[in-house]
Amino acid sequence: MMVGQVYAPLPPAGSGRTGQIGDPVGAVRDRSGNPLVFSRRASLTFNNEATGIRFNKYPMNPASMNDGAWGTENEFPFLRFSDVRLMKAEAILRGGTDAETPLAIVNGIRARRRVGNLASVTLTNLLAERGRELYLEGHRRTDLIRFGQFTAPVEERPSASSDAKVVFPIPTVSLSSNPNLKQNFGY
Repeated sequence: MMVGQVYAPLPPAGSGRTGQIGDPVGAVRDRSGNPLVFSRRASLTFNNEATGIRFNKYPMNPASMNDGAWGTENEFPFLRFSDVRLMKAEAILRGGTDAETPLAIVNGIRARRRVGNLASVTLTNLLAERGRELYLEGHRRTDLIRFGQFTAPVEERPSASSDAKVVFPIPTVSLSSNPNLKQNFGY
């Protein structure tokens, strides 16, 4: 997570190019020439180039960039072994049986990240662990739905959402072309 002053490779003065790997690292400046400092606070209604923490979970590999576009060989994982292990821990917590315990599974994953062990594993702290381990990997919405937390109040939405928000509406085009379809509840 990037918060505070931003540092990056800077190009030599007057080179007319962007910074590249191998260039000296220095403090990045914003468009106005001030130091670019990412803050922890962000809003749903107004932000600028410095508000909010930035994330760089999978740094791009310049050797595999496709002609300067935003895409490299390591830009997004579709399945990770940690996800499979956390699914197993959840299945055991929800009533499955295995010689391995959810605590051993979760603490094994935490050991790889060099963070302390948990004393016990509950569904609540397993959801939190999935959030930390699988951050920015596209699992959070389905995890929150499965754990019954998707419609719960959050910081900028103080009241619970409608239960209809856990499913998407069926597009009008699909409804009009197939009379056997019925719109999902709440839409």
